[in-house]
Amino acid sequence: MYAIPGDFLKAELFNREEQCAAESPAHAAGLCWCKIADTVVQMQRDWADLPIPVLVSDPNLASRDMFGNTMFHYLATKDAIQDLFLHLVCQALRDRSLPVRNLNTAGQTFLHVLHRSWFQEGSRLEELFQTLRSGGFDIFATDVYGRSFFHIVRLQGSTRFPGQSTDIYRMNRRDAFGMKLMDTRSSPDANDAATHNQTWQRTGTTPPAAFTRLIPRINTQTGAVEDKLHTHADLLRVVVSAVGVDQSLSPNPQHEDSQGRNGFHCLAEVDFCLSPGTPKHGARGHLKDDARSIPQGHNKRKHKDDEEIQLPRTTPDIRRQDYIRGLICAKVDVNQYDKQGNTPLMSFVVNSSDATKYEKEESEIVIKALVQEAGAKLESRNRNGETCLHLAARHGKPNALRVLLELGANPHTRNAQGLGILDVVDNLYDTTEGDEKNNARFEACRAVLTRTADCAVQTPTLIDEWRSHKISKEIFG
Repeated sequence: MYAIPGDFLKAELFNREEQCAAESPAHAAGLCWCKIADTVVQMQRDWADLPIPVLVSDPNLASRDMFGNTMFHYLATKDAIQDLFLHLVCQALRDRSLPVRNLNTAGQTFLHVLHRSWFQEGSRLEELFQTLRSGGFDIFATDVYGRSFFHIVRLQGSTRFPGQSTDIYRMNRRDAFGMKLMDTRSSPDANDAATHNQTWQRTGTTPPAAFTRLIPRINTQTGAVEDKLHTHADLLRVVVSAVGVDQSLSPNPQHEDSQGRNGFHCLAEVDFCLSPGTPKHGARGHLKDDARSIPQGHNKRKHKDDEEIQLPRTTPDIRRQDYIRGLICAKVDVNQYDKQGNTPLMSFVVNSSDATKYEKEESEIVIKALVQEAGAKLESRNRNGETCLHLAARHGKPNALRVLLELGANPHTRNAQGLGILDVVDNLYDTTEGDEKNNARFEACRAVLTRTADCAVQTPTLIDEWRSHKISKEIFG
């Protein structure tokens, strides 16, 4: 379910005694290890055919595969070569032309894929770690699920972390599955904790609950007006605390609420127009999630552009943009996961409104500011395996979908159920039967996805999902 490119190099994951259960949902969805093995077998052979480099001048050290894995990723997965590997890394850190710091397409450094022997007593992990720190290596780099090297250490069963980190905040960042390494009071969901690292999954077992479970959300648009006011006031307090606009408070960019939402998350949900008895246009909320398994197929409908509401711009329309600038200047973490496994960009995409021309403009400005100025990662995934692009399509947000694609979001990603974005959109038509407005939104999303230069594949493969187009062009032309 959660296999990513670094896992494709780990031979032990493909050498299990148990055979895949052909009748399992994972097998049917193409997410089981036997399906993955069939896809990456040639890549594994290509790596095996390369001699292990013994000198830093060896041209094989510059090798990369279609997923962005480097020779250093490959060597990190090998057993009984710790002395050689440590020597090569030490030398390569001095040569900027060698890809020792490179990430693969899932954001993994070679630290993410270290062989389990590195975590055993008597290994040279401490020396490797100190070498990397002194060489300017980013030891806090996170993969698409927000997992750093330190999460991998914990997943290997170790309670001792190498080195003494001076940046406790980055070390203790929450991943998509709710794991905060130094916070024993908050543990990840039991189902997710057992399954979010593919290394620990065993083939032939019953798929976990996360295979069909959708992300729980709080709907800030339900309940009495008084409850709404309190809810939105609490959200705004987190924003104000992070920016420090109140003279009695110092900026606290790390402040979060009880659900792990920081200033960006809360700003995405707060409604500045909320007041008793005042009807709102473009209310910030969510489309209803549906956990049923829906067969593919849909009834297409034309999106009516003239349905867009035209209302004059108001002060609240630009207030959110002002706060965005403040949060960016305060250096609030734009890639932080909340306790539900969502990043701020995901929250803004889901809560964005495009009922008016001005709301469309605001949505575009905010998304671009988060990505281009604050550094939000487009390919981050929630615990259901969805990227922001998936969420934009599933919640019928064609404007957000267009902006994300323009910024370079990958249209070929699959969620944890193995569904591509077009599959997800098509499955939603049956859930909105007779609802012309939402059907029109999904149709508009489909049009955006299929009319781009790199249009979405209806049923993407593992290679479609994780291939680096830049590397593929360099290697294959």
